[in-house]
Amino acid sequence: MEKPLTFAVVAPASGLLGMMGPSTLAAMGLAVEEINRSGGVCGRPLSVHRVDAGLGIDAVVQGIRGGGADAELAAIIGTHPSHLREQLIERLDGRIPYVYTPHYEGGERHAGVYAIGETPERQLRPAIARLMDRLDLRRWYLIGHDYVWPRRAASAIVGAIHASGGKLVGSRYVPFNHLDFRDDVHAVAASGAEAVVSLLIGHGAVEFHRDFAEAGMSGDVVRFSPDIEENLLLAIGPSNADNLYSCSGYFESLDMLSNRTFLARYRARFGRLAPLQSSYTQSLFEGMWFAKALLEARADNPRRLERAGEHFAVHGPRGAARFSDQELRRPTYLAQARETRFDVIETFPIS
Repeated sequence: MEKPLTFAVVAPASGLLGMMGPSTLAAMGLAVEEINRSGGVCGRPLSVHRVDAGLGIDAVVQGIRGGGADAELAAIIGTHPSHLREQLIERLDGRIPYVYTPHYEGGERHAGVYAIGETPERQLRPAIARLMDRLDLRRWYLIGHDYVWPRRAASAIVGAIHASGGKLVGSRYVPFNHLDFRDDVHAVAASGAEAVVSLLIGHGAVEFHRDFAEAGMSGDVVRFSPDIEENLLLAIGPSNADNLYSCSGYFESLDMLSNRTFLARYRARFGRLAPLQSSYTQSLFEGMWFAKALLEARADNPRRLERAGEHFAVHGPRGAARFSDQELRRPTYLAQARETRFDVIETFPIS
């Protein structure tokens, strides 16, 4: 039997995004099984080494490098916040392909790094413009965690607000350990905002939306929160989800054949009560298949994907996508929270 190739999968099992751990673990498990049934990677079996993205950078780097003396590390799959991606790029030498899967701030051009998630220009701008048109929203407030994704995404959001005739009436950035949002909710109320953009992630996002609803704000002020996915929505609770919108390249409720067949396989493997899949966790599944396709394309032609503009087809739960000029291009969706699920209300085709 041939020696396996190993993917180091850096995904949250603890910390701010720890509640997504069961879903990412299940997505990873299904991907490994299906890739191996398809013939593995470059004709060799695939094994995975999971590293908890909730740990500090030193522990993550040690975890990637300590996958076992016999492991042949072929790729790193990263499903975690952007600040960890930046830290990892500084610590790794770029020889091992690093597939970064969730939505992010855009602009990634480091050698050997493949960022396949949605960027603000494709994800946030059209959704903001459509919400403003549908709901006649003009006064906006922005709150986010203080790191690279919210800071850079804010420029696209503010540009979209201004382009549609609105204005930003206030903004605030908070550290990751900030979990009491009552004063922040009061600041939103005092600003006279008609809508609030939340660029908070994980546990912090859950606490903000709970505090927001408990203050009686959810009936009057629209919330647009692109990082809220199915696991976080479940934690927020049905009674706290009024007037809450998100936008993403994937929702579990997407009514398309590729997603229905993916979920059928997923639930057949893990049961009817399997952990929820979402844009964040499904992107890990997609990223593992992307890494397989990348390594096999490189085996055929070592210069493949090194030239800007070369096209590369990827198939997954949200259908086919094109990887071109360092972007994986596919539709995005605007959805409204309905208790514990998202209903898609608008589709934005590939531009």
